[in-house]
Amino acid sequence: MNKKILHITTHFHPFIGGLENMVFDLAQAQSKKNEVVILTLKHDKLLLDEEIINGVKIYRFPCLTVIKNQYLWPKFGFSKKINEINPDVVFTHTRFFATSFFAQKNAKNCKKIHVEHGQDFVKSKNIFIKIMARIFDQFFGKFILKSSDKIVVLGEEGSSFVKKLSGRKNDIFIIPNGVKIPKITKKIPRKNRAMFFGRIIREKGIGEIVEAAKKCPNWQFDIYGEGKQDYKITRGQGNKIRNNIKFFGTVAHQVIQEKIQEADLVILPSWSEGNSLAILEAAASARAIIATPVGQNQVIVSPNWIVPVGDHVLLSQKLKELEGRWDTLERAGIENQERVKKNYSFEKMIKAYEALLV
Repeated sequence: MNKKILHITTHFHPFIGGLENMVFDLAQAQSKKNEVVILTLKHDKLLLDEEIINGVKIYRFPCLTVIKNQYLWPKFGFSKKINEINPDVVFTHTRFFATSFFAQKNAKNCKKIHVEHGQDFVKSKNIFIKIMARIFDQFFGKFILKSSDKIVVLGEEGSSFVKKLSGRKNDIFIIPNGVKIPKITKKIPRKNRAMFFGRIIREKGIGEIVEAAKKCPNWQFDIYGEGKQDYKITRGQGNKIRNNIKFFGTVAHQVIQEKIQEADLVILPSWSEGNSLAILEAAASARAIIATPVGQNQVIVSPNWIVPVGDHVLLSQKLKELEGRWDTLERAGIENQERVKKNYSFEKMIKAYEALLV
């Protein structure tokens, strides 16, 4: 029997992020058998209030903007809008968003499924953000996890974290993110071109990439994503960004996938992750990846390609070692792709989510 499924997120298309892309891919797959709606927040007046993309209806609700579009708060009437949509199933995504709290608290006469994309408390060098995030977790995050009918986590670490924060033990399902393997995978261009894509914030390790660019003049660094484009790391106040690092801003997801195949290497030095879709997409395109030991990264990336969180020195050393070592880069990329094929099937993910609807 077809169901009316509602996904609730704070950001959505055209915002670029692993969570948003994962939700969009899942929604499109679910729309083949169900009516699927996305309810998100309108943080930019240029965005449409309503539109349909690939069979998925999208509503954008007015909101208040907090901390440079990273944290959004829905305006009055958000809960009423949820119940006007009248879904059979509501999916909320990530516990530290206000949208998840309002949905779990006020959605009526439907099954509520929460997908926890994180696996630890918020990591930040900003003590205010850390304190506020921990307070939010203890009151709102815990409520979201306890009130859900079912919880989806992305791995064993996520399961342990949810159990620790919420105290619940039942109806927790591990469903790793899945990714589609490109039909055509190009060989690396052999140009010493490294790529990052994601949000342009400190917690994604942007500062470490900027520092590495200073020490590795033979590498070109291409940065894609939403955020402050003239990014300067705190320890380097006053230093100009080198000409071997370029910020391209927000581009379409399809463009990101094309740019991955124009890079020799993908660098994703996040301070924390769950099951990074960026890592999966880079691996699916048979690209070598330098990453940090967070989330599921170590399952996808081999140990000798892992660098410590916040360590731009070792990141720079690794990049210098890889200059011109095309065979090493290509072999690592193929190995990454094989691990993704084996462990992160998109079809397997969709079937697991279908089972939750029963």
